[in-house]
Amino acid sequence: MKFSQLFSLPLLTKEMIEQAQSRRTYTLRVVYATIFYSLALWQYHNTSGGGATGFENLGRGREFFLQLTFVQTCAIVLLLPAITCGALTVEKEKDTLALLLLTKLSPWTIVFEKLLSRIFSMATFQLLSLPLFAIVYSIGGVELADLINAIALLMSLTMFVGSVSILCSTWFRTTSESFIAAYLSLFFLGCFFSIFGGPGLELWQMSFHSESGRSRLPLSQGISNSIGDLTFALLVSLIPVFLASNILVARAFVPAWNMVLESFQRADRFFNDLNKKTTGGIVLVQDNETLPLYHPISWRETRKKSLGTFRYQFRILMLLLAPLIVVIAAVMTDGRTEFTTPFRGFPAFFWLVSVVCLTIHSTGVMPSERIRQTLDVLLVAPLTPAEIVLQKLSGVRRLIKILTVPFVVLIVFQAIWTGYIVQETDPERRSNLELELVAASLSAIVYMPLLMWIGFEFGLRMKTQIQAVLSTFATVAIICVLPGFVMFFLDEYALRGVSSQPAHSIPAVRLFVVGPWQITFGVSQLARASDYWKQKGTGVFLSPRLDVWGMLAVHFGLFAALGWWLRRNAIRTFSRFVRRMEPNER
Repeated sequence: MKFSQLFSLPLLTKEMIEQAQSRRTYTLRVVYATIFYSLALWQYHNTSGGGATGFENLGRGREFFLQLTFVQTCAIVLLLPAITCGALTVEKEKDTLALLLLTKLSPWTIVFEKLLSRIFSMATFQLLSLPLFAIVYSIGGVELADLINAIALLMSLTMFVGSVSILCSTWFRTTSESFIAAYLSLFFLGCFFSIFGGPGLELWQMSFHSESGRSRLPLSQGISNSIGDLTFALLVSLIPVFLASNILVARAFVPAWNMVLESFQRADRFFNDLNKKTTGGIVLVQDNETLPLYHPISWRETRKKSLGTFRYQFRILMLLLAPLIVVIAAVMTDGRTEFTTPFRGFPAFFWLVSVVCLTIHSTGVMPSERIRQTLDVLLVAPLTPAEIVLQKLSGVRRLIKILTVPFVVLIVFQAIWTGYIVQETDPERRSNLELELVAASLSAIVYMPLLMWIGFEFGLRMKTQIQAVLSTFATVAIICVLPGFVMFFLDEYALRGVSSQPAHSIPAVRLFVVGPWQITFGVSQLARASDYWKQKGTGVFLSPRLDVWGMLAVHFGLFAALGWWLRRNAIRTFSRFVRRMEPNER
């Protein structure tokens, strides 16, 4: 083999060309650079003490340097698994991995070049920090050995995270399975290396043991230690790559396997055998197998898919309700008379499950048709775009009903417990809890359909489900976090010198600059803040309570309108994104 052929790297070249031709690549870089530099400027403002001059900042670069390293570490741990976990699973889902294996490329070459393409993509994000590192070095307090050691640690962590993610992508059949397995594997490996040492140990310690945002990372270890860490990380990272190359052929044609469905089927067999021995095979609720009359797509989504049948949905509901029922039984039997039990912890658990389930299901509605190559059959059905969209989402809407039941049980129990059982009569605490109950009820009614339409919109536009899932998670995070940044900006810059009140005490700001996070988990704090600023004589509306209730009305009204607009836009643009020619366009 010629030297030029040995280092031609055809698969890497193909991957890099595809990334360079994708508009999404540059969009993500711009978004990442905007967020990264915004955080850097914010941290520099806090580190330098706000109004400090240039000479007063000399020698203060070390703390800022540690914070930059911490942000880059978080970027590697959060972004690189998402970028890498679909490297080989996408080939499996598209049935193109067999074509790669028919070429002259060895399994090692395929895995290694796929990994390199993802590492190079992550390196472009890391290069964005070089100007900031140069500025920090010019400020002072950071030595050259610190910069070299930090770069070596970031490189070692990148290689290790990428190799573990490519191993998950090789082993699992679908991108969603690889996505979950990659993050779980890195979490446990990170905990292990934090205790026993390993690749990027200092960065792992910074990620898991930072205190109040101030890192305790000892970076000044010398260039020789940096080279040693990098070499050790390279050797350790080769182990997952070697394993992935050895199992690539064996795992290339593994049929799809659903762990949840398999567990339910085993439970079915167990309960059927038990039912035959105890009752003679009596079944109270039969699954109807009749053919559909008017809604064929909805029938297929809710009756022919295993997780859409009644018995499986009932078991999912019981899995969600079981811990809540146990806690409710404990509260009713131990004699406690507290207002907030068990209302404090369970909403966060239910919302975590709801966001993950709705995101995965709604984003997979259209990509699943593309993967199974059944989209063309769906598009030739004599149905309007609105009928296709609404019937395709019938399974997701049924899932929303299931996920709403635990919220209803929790809210009803807490309302009855507070109104009739609890002996305390603190008006303020009762009023705050009423706000929380109403906010929780409206959240389940408004946020879940909104999340469904956001996920469907991204699933309709994106080529793969993993891209749609990541985009949906990023959108939800931005919607939750952005109001806090806007409030901080108004407090620190826009309203400084204009108003003596903080931004959250001004009714016009409170009505519109409040996010789902504050409404779902902090509405009582908003009410107490309203009481405080009312006592200080600030200009709220008729009363603090009316101000908070008005804020809830405006907030949920805006988000309901956003959900309606997304629904209308998804139906209107459906034909364009799936390239379906409507009768009036012919």
